[in-house]
Amino acid sequence: MILDIETCPDGQYYCFDDKKCKPIPKGKKVGKNGMLETTELKNEILSRAQKRHTMAKGKKLKDVMAKGKEAKEKLYKTTRDKGVRFYDKKGSGYMKDGKKKYD
Repeated sequence: MILDIETCPDGQYYCFDDKKCKPIPKGKKVGKNGMLETTELKNEILSRAQKRHTMAKGKKLKDVMAKGKEAKEKLYKTTRDKGVRFYDKKGSGYMKDGKKKYD
């Protein structure tokens, strides 16, 4: 039975010295040439956290855009139905068709 890099399951690497698959130790990864390479665990954790943060930020953007669209529709509806908001010495109200309506 011949083992090589392709036959090892996920989470394991092929040890050329012992000629068998072994679990990948923490802080190491399998390089392009099949050899173990040292990685900084801190950088790996930070990159994962940044990826999760970016994904969460993307979801929130959709919510923000939806709320903005609702506010825009509300403003346009108020302007069409009631008119434009105004403030003067007598008070405040809405102006529609050139006529002032006080609150």
